[in-house]
Amino acid sequence: MSYIRTKNGIYEVVEDNNKEWGKQIVVKFPKNLNMKLADVKDQILKQSDNIEELCDEFVVVNGKIHQTTKALNKIKEYFNPYDTFYGAVWCEWGLKYVAKLDDKGEFQLL
Repeated sequence: MSYIRTKNGIYEVVEDNNKEWGKQIVVKFPKNLNMKLADVKDQILKQSDNIEELCDEFVVVNGKIHQTTKALNKIKEYFNPYDTFYGAVWCEWGLKYVAKLDDKGEFQLL
């Protein structure tokens, strides 16, 4: 699976085609909607097979306490099944949660 990072979030790539008139990428948006990004040169900041490589920050939520770190290994050190772990990106509105760590220790897009 491949993912792209834009200025406002991280999206799963459903289809990636190069065509004569330009590159076309289809991404999966929340609620299983698909949308084509016609001019990806201006929208894609980074592309990766791993969600965590595209996150700016990782957040541990334990009750009302939120701790942030830029190092994923720190999140794994704090792993506690009662905590919630998020991957987040900085966007124009602030820190936005884009992924959540599941029971298997893998990030899933929100």
